[in-house]
Amino acid sequence: MLCIGIPLDEFESTATNPARLNGTQESNVEGLYNDLTTHPQGQLEPGCVRFNKVTGKFTKVFGYNRFNSVRRACEHGIGINNSPDHVFWCYIFTGTQAQEKWLQAKENGNKRTQSEATPQDIANLIIGLKDLGEFDKPGSRWVDATEEEQKKRIQDRVAIELPKWAARKFRGIWSIIRRDPTIATKFTTYDKTQISDYFLGGNPYGITAKDALKQLDRAIIKTGDVIKKNGIRYGFYLVSRDSEITAGATPGHVLKHVQQGKSDRIILICVDNHGTVKTIASKRQAIITAAGYWNNIFSIPALGKKAFCEALFISQTDTEIAKHNLKHEYVHHEKF
Repeated sequence: MLCIGIPLDEFESTATNPARLNGTQESNVEGLYNDLTTHPQGQLEPGCVRFNKVTGKFTKVFGYNRFNSVRRACEHGIGINNSPDHVFWCYIFTGTQAQEKWLQAKENGNKRTQSEATPQDIANLIIGLKDLGEFDKPGSRWVDATEEEQKKRIQDRVAIELPKWAARKFRGIWSIIRRDPTIATKFTTYDKTQISDYFLGGNPYGITAKDALKQLDRAIIKTGDVIKKNGIRYGFYLVSRDSEITAGATPGHVLKHVQQGKSDRIILICVDNHGTVKTIASKRQAIITAAGYWNNIFSIPALGKKAFCEALFISQTDTEIAKHNLKHEYVHHEKF
C-alpha cells in the first residue's frame, strides 16, 4: 500500500473520532504517544485520510489516536523515528461514503486496540450504514423487511466485514438496534488540545490561532497562558472535569495568577469528560458554583478583580453539537 507523510498543518481540525461514541480518548492518545516516541520504527501503522476539495485540506477517516499522538510529539518537540518534521503517515481514500463507514467499522471493530470498540460504537456505525442503504436489496428496502430478515441482512454482512462481532457479540449489537433505531445520544469528550482548537476556531474575544502563534510561539493555548487582545490581557484555564475546579489545584493557581497581576480577566474554557448525557447539566453547574465560591474567597476588591471572570462551555452531546458547533458557538457562557 502506498503511503505518504503529510504535514500536520494540512489536516482539517476534526476534534473527535466519529466512529467512537465517546470520541477520541485521552488515555489512548497518551499510550500511543509513548509508543511512537520510543519505538525504533516510529509510526507502525498508517492512518487513512481523504482530501476535501472545498477546504484544500485532508480529513481523517481513521487514525485519530495516531494523529493526535504525532501532534503531541510535535508540540513537545519530541522526535519520531521515520517521521521527519512530524509528518503523519497515511494512505488516501477515494471511495464512497458507505465504503468509508465500513473502513471505520473494520478499523475499530476488527483489531484489538488499547480501548476496544463497544457494542454501541459498532451499532452506531451499522445504523449509519443502514441509512446509506447498505442493507437494502433490489426491490426490497431494509426498513420494509421483516425483523427476522432485517437481522439476517445485517448479520450476514457483519460476518464478512466484522467477523469478531458476527456470533455471540452480535446479540448485543442487535438489541441496541431493536431498542432504539436512532441510536443513543452521543457524548463527546475532548482532550485539552481539542479544547484549545475549538476555542481558537471561534470565541467571543476574537482571539485566533495566529494570536497564539504570535504571542506564545505555538498555535495552541494551555492552562495559565495569557494572550493580549484589544488592550485586554486574557488568562486561560482549560477544564476537562468539574473536580479540577471543585477540588483540584486550579483555584490555587488562579489565585496566584491574579495576585501577580498577570492578566486582566481569567477565562475558563470547559468540558466535563466524566459527564454523561444525563449528568452534563449538573456537572456544568458544579463548575459554575465552585467558581462562584472561589470568587467569594479569592476576589481582591481593592483591585476590582475576581478570581474567575467568565466560563465558556463547549457542546458535548450530539444534540448540542448539531445546534452549536457548525456556527462555532458555546452551549453556555457564564459571566461571574
